[in-house]
Amino acid sequence: MLRVEAIAIGDELLDGRVTDTNGSRLAAELRARGVKLARVTIVPDDLFTIVEALEAASGRSDAVVCSGGLGPTDDDRTRAAAALWMGASLAFDEACMGRIEARFASVGIEMTPNNRRQASFPAGARVLETEVGTAPGFECVHEGGLRAFFLPGVPQEYRWFLNRHVLPALLGDEAVATARCALKVFGIGESAAEHALEGLALPEGLTLGYRAHFPEIHLTLTAWGLGREEGEARIKEGRAQLLSRLGRHLVAEGDESLPERVGRLLGERGQRVTTAESCTGGMIAAMLTSAPGSSTWFDQGIVTYSNEAKERLASVPPALIEAHGAVSAEVVRAMARGAAAAAGADFAVAVSGVAGPGGGTPQKPVGTVDVAVHTPEGTYARHLEMRPWWGRERIRQVAAHHSLSLLLKVLEGRVGDDPKVSGPWKDQGGQG
Repeated sequence: MLRVEAIAIGDELLDGRVTDTNGSRLAAELRARGVKLARVTIVPDDLFTIVEALEAASGRSDAVVCSGGLGPTDDDRTRAAAALWMGASLAFDEACMGRIEARFASVGIEMTPNNRRQASFPAGARVLETEVGTAPGFECVHEGGLRAFFLPGVPQEYRWFLNRHVLPALLGDEAVATARCALKVFGIGESAAEHALEGLALPEGLTLGYRAHFPEIHLTLTAWGLGREEGEARIKEGRAQLLSRLGRHLVAEGDESLPERVGRLLGERGQRVTTAESCTGGMIAAMLTSAPGSSTWFDQGIVTYSNEAKERLASVPPALIEAHGAVSAEVVRAMARGAAAAAGADFAVAVSGVAGPGGGTPQKPVGTVDVAVHTPEGTYARHLEMRPWWGRERIRQVAAHHSLSLLLKVLEGRVGDDPKVSGPWKDQGGQG
């Protein structure tokens, strides 16, 4: 059995500034291919400590994947450590330097002289060219037979190197994905999602991976060692099986995000949306405007944090707030209707809640949130009761995600999939 381990290099990984995610990425990629990552070691940007870690790996593993320390600054010491471990000198690669200069020129940035360090490698190393970032990686084979791969620490670049260079080198054609499908679900935890898929018999040649990407769960189906047509056919079949179990939680697919999916649908229909937010303080509007092209379907949103603002900006009747409280289905429905009227929008998303840490009552504890979506057909609402110990920021994030998820379900005609959604209520003159 192939034995692979990882070394993560960087002072910032040991003093709490940055959390290493590259080791878990390598573990997930290997697991999908039937290989278990044996060990992850984290070391500082210290020449001799890096060499010690490499020496230890050479005595117990077949391959080691190192991340970090390949940048242009003085504290990037991985190249020198690799050369010392190999008993080789650092050699400058003119061709590689030319490619680095071209990358800087392509984005209109003047290259500083210290970037020349990125074109130095231990003599005899195999250079791993990059299409992301500026730093190439490299591979060395130690006298004991250990294959050592040295990759940039930036997670996006690290993942690219893994799939382009490292995994094919270690596992051959079996490491190359012929087709892939990513489904993003929300409103269900990772363990619950896995439980919902128990007994699922995926087509042969497919693997399923889970990744928590708060507040969503991302499921990736990958086809290995198949022709492209066959791989895509099996992915299509596998996707249908996943959606038969988790379809009501789907919020996005592939590289598309939830806000982008909402925006695409609005753009296709030539319709617009607005927002009225209380506890989220503008987070929903920020999510919507993160989508490219959002100016074609979103032009304003309001933050109605106080009761007075709800009355003045969203036309919520004071009597409604007094009767039901600011955190209630009746008030958020009125907020959504008022915001839609003020903006002349087809749809409006509204939210009000108790995000904490204070402000809760026995009737409406911290984590109580109400959301609403106003549509041309009427207004939908959903009541949420989140765990108080989640904390203020997490409650706000989940509330914002629930709000856009409800809008998505309305746009896709899936609102009936959620038994906790009520409505639609027709306009009742602002009386709830």
